[in-house]
Amino acid sequence: MGLDFKTIPMELVINIANIIVLFVILRFLVYKPVKKFMDKRSERINQELVDARQKHDEVEREQHELTQTLAQQEKDALAVMKEKQAVALNQADAIIQNAKAEAESILKTARQQAELEHKHALMDLKDDVAALSVDIARQLLKREIQNEDNDKIVDEFFNEVK
Repeated sequence: MGLDFKTIPMELVINIANIIVLFVILRFLVYKPVKKFMDKRSERINQELVDARQKHDEVEREQHELTQTLAQQEKDALAVMKEKQAVALNQADAIIQNAKAEAESILKTARQQAELEHKHALMDLKDDVAALSVDIARQLLKREIQNEDNDKIVDEFFNEVK
């Protein structure tokens, strides 16, 4: 291959023209579609990042709301528990007061019953003593004592005993 200055510029021009044609073809066929694909991909990634941030923010907000709701529910449950405990204590106090009142009533009734039985026993004893006294006096006197005499003797006896 020999160098001929007349042919070099033409070959050089053809080579430059080939490079320019190749550049234009590559630019339209390869570079623009690849650039368009890369731009779309970049936009999609950016949009996914924005969506992910929005979802993350939404999840954090919901988590915060749930935490607040849970705290409020715990407070409400504690208040209800305290209220129920107070009601239970009041009911227990009422039951105890009723039981005490009932016990006092039973004791009072029992005392009254015992006092009544004591009085009946004393009256029965008085009648028995009177009858026995009358029998003793009758045997001593060997005569019939009148009811008036009997009552007088009994009253005198119990006046002495008291």
